[in-house]
Amino acid sequence: AAVSASPRLTTLSLDSTSLGLKGARCVGAMLAATPQLRSLDLGASDKVAPSSRIPDEGVEAIARGLSGCHQPPSLTHLSLSGQVVGPKGALALAEALPDARALTSLDVGRCGLGGE
Repeated sequence: AAVSASPRLTTLSLDSTSLGLKGARCVGAMLAATPQLRSLDLGASDKVAPSSRIPDEGVEAIARGLSGCHQPPSLTHLSLSGQVVGPKGALALAEALPDARALTSLDVGRCGLGGE
């Protein structure tokens, strides 16, 4: 709530925090209400326990936030590095990309994406 009430917020770094599914859902809702946000870092370091990382379902919630903005989002950088991006999350991100026209950097390194 505090983030979406900050119309001048352009950068948010929550890297290496234990967001999990609940936090990812909050971030997805915040994205839809904060179109001025330009950089969002949700990367997870190796110190974040796997059970505390954003799961595939959380990545889907973030993707819905990207495509659910009332106006085109100005987000240019999104890092999900080290999170758990499975096939469903990857598909949701791919489907949200046309709505995220300003996005020039999407970091999904160390997310376990592979030959599935």
